Amino acid sequence: MEQRKHPRHSIGGRLVAAIKHLLVAPNEIVHADIVDLSHEGAGLSVEVFSVRPYEPNDLIYIEIELSDGSTIGSYGEVKWVKALENQGGYRLGVLFMKIDNQNKARLQKFLADLDKTLS
Repeated sequence: MEQRKHPRHSIGGRLVAAIKHLLVAPNEIVHADIVDLSHEGAGLSVEVFSVRPYEPNDLIYIEIELSDGSTIGSYGEVKWVKALENQGGYRLGVLFMKIDNQNKARLQKFLADLDKTLS
């Protein structure tokens, strides 16, 4: 059974992210839909393959555009990758590794507001 410190919030693609490899292709920006989001990370759906597909342990920078148009940025680590054979592309799980206090507070507020709308 999965053990997580923070629950995942289903976003269902209502938010988008821009991600880039830090070591392999730092100039390539890949757009992704946010599937789920938590205080610790995000599940992403990427429709196109990048120059080099992501692999576990890859270091990335991710910017998530919130519903108010503002963005949250964080360095992260790819934890898992799953091909979406029927749709093309893939899903990946990202652990936020370095998120500053301002972005962390905005993420916490966004997730708390989301909890209120779901209650």
